[in-house]
Amino acid sequence: MNFNERIIEAEKADLSALPMEPPPSPKKDTALTTPIKYKVKAGGNVFSMSFEANKNPTKQGVKLKFTPERELNDNEINDAVNKLALLLQKRFSNYEIQIDRDINPVSPKDISFLVPLNSIGDFIMNKVIKNQ
Repeated sequence: MNFNERIIEAEKADLSALPMEPPPSPKKDTALTTPIKYKVKAGGNVFSMSFEANKNPTKQGVKLKFTPERELNDNEINDAVNKLALLLQKRFSNYEIQIDRDINPVSPKDISFLVPLNSIGDFIMNKVIKNQ
């Protein structure tokens, strides 16, 4: 990689993130639609992970999309989904933030989760604004 690698260790679980090349500065009209990307190692697999605004108006929130760096068979995908779901549920629950599995990802090889907008709002109000 041609940039400084930074590893974010997450407790003792097998989850670490390596920031990817930062995306070019978005133009004003695309700032909310340009995903933020990282490389993530979880459960022995490496994923390209992106954060983006969910485009479905009935499910507003932040989408976390994990795309495997190598092709995974069905068993490996199921195993990765289960490991990621358990790990993310545990971590997000520490902050009282809800996370849901997106069962209809754009690509069948992607593993997607959604942090609902109301959960983000509750976190900001209760933990940041009210400091509870």
